[in-house]
Amino acid sequence: IQSLPARYVRVQLIDADDSVIATTDADGAGNYALSGSVRGAFKIRMVAEMISAGSPSYQIAVKDADPGFTVGASHAAESALLPASCSASCGVDLTAMDSNRSSGPFAILADLRQSMDTILAAVPGTNYPQLHVKWKRHSNTGTYYTREASICGRGNRSADSDEFDRHIIAHEFMHYVEASFARLDSLGGGHGPNDLLDPRVAYSV
Repeated sequence: IQSLPARYVRVQLIDADDSVIATTDADGAGNYALSGSVRGAFKIRMVAEMISAGSPSYQIAVKDADPGFTVGASHAAESALLPASCSASCGVDLTAMDSNRSSGPFAILADLRQSMDTILAAVPGTNYPQLHVKWKRHSNTGTYYTREASICGRGNRSADSDEFDRHIIAHEFMHYVEASFARLDSLGGGHGPNDLLDPRVAYSV
């Protein structure tokens, strides 16, 4: 496991009652700055979302999903409650840990951002349609793209989880790019090693 900055993710200042006091986005190095008025203890929450209303625009989130893949809340990692004495000026380094599987959603976002940056280097003003990645720790239903602008990710580590399989995440992201910005000639459908398929399936990434 390699520790990397959580680039461009949403960061929130939360009071002891779990109310959001302030929100910002980390920069390209994973740094952030928050200011807000809190009384008493507070915590920092890092949300598995990348949102920009500017140019380029995008709204990408890694969502929890029930077995029927109904979209739930965005995955997040948060600090313990911090004392009020820290509120005047305080640096908080927050890490999404693998021990509680909170690292998975942010690993997925990191791979998506790398793919986005590759496209933005060629077409700087690319505006991405909304994308939800539906990921659950115990999901064993495979990783695939659906035309409802979502990627479903397998997270059952006792069988096979895909959150750290960068090539799989990038592959499914390219299905999303293809569906959003291109005309498809492929029949689509499942595809994997040793399959014997209609050759037209190969016209897709």
